[in-house]
Amino acid sequence: MTNIDYKKYIFLATFILVIFSGLFYFLFNDGKFSSSNIVNPFSVLKLPFTGFATGGSDEIDLPKGEAEIAFEQNALDDAGINLTTEKLKEIKGVSKNSVAVKTEDNGENTLWIFDLDKRKKIEIGFNESAPASFFQIGIKDEFIFWLSSDTKKVFVFNSKTKEISSIDISNYGIGSRAQIPIPGSSWRLVLGAQEFYFYREDTGEVFSDDEGTVRNTFGNAENLGSFLDNDSLSGLKLEVQ
Repeated sequence: MTNIDYKKYIFLATFILVIFSGLFYFLFNDGKFSSSNIVNPFSVLKLPFTGFATGGSDEIDLPKGEAEIAFEQNALDDAGINLTTEKLKEIKGVSKNSVAVKTEDNGENTLWIFDLDKRKKIEIGFNESAPASFFQIGIKDEFIFWLSSDTKKVFVFNSKTKEISSIDISNYGIGSRAQIPIPGSSWRLVLGAQEFYFYREDTGEVFSDDEGTVRNTFGNAENLGSFLDNDSLSGLKLEVQ
């Protein structure tokens, strides 16, 4: 092949590349040519973030801000809790981002945990493990306690391991102030007449934990003021507007 043939092929390849570059820019610049930018036809296209890796994406799905961590309205509906037929018996703040909610429907009680940060719900007390209606939920550290409907057991939910266990209290009377060891905890469970207390030598007897801020955050997010009167809101320890 002569030098003339090489020059012809080089010229032809350069011409095709220039035409291709021009068409590429024309198609991806709303049909307008501009001399202000040089287009590289081999650059990676940037695509909007859709939950999958796109290689060249600079758009990300940012988590919601601190003021938006609460469940969107209708979280209770999503859990199958109908406030027109079911009664909210108790709401207690478990941690800075979760609440325990006890409901009653036709005499049957159910206990839920709503994680406001992860936007998940767990039904932990139902059927055989349903909570007693008259007895309050107890919270200490990562543990959530509730009295069984037959008052013979105390169920314990570990919010870290997501495991449920039970303590036989059939030999103790409700309101006996008996101090019962809690497996995996330095606290002892104290049986009051309508609620749990907790005992440790360095603190003496103390009340249940309760994160009031997250409780009110949940109540506001679910717009409970539109379903409940002021007396009901006060009974649930929610802010009254």
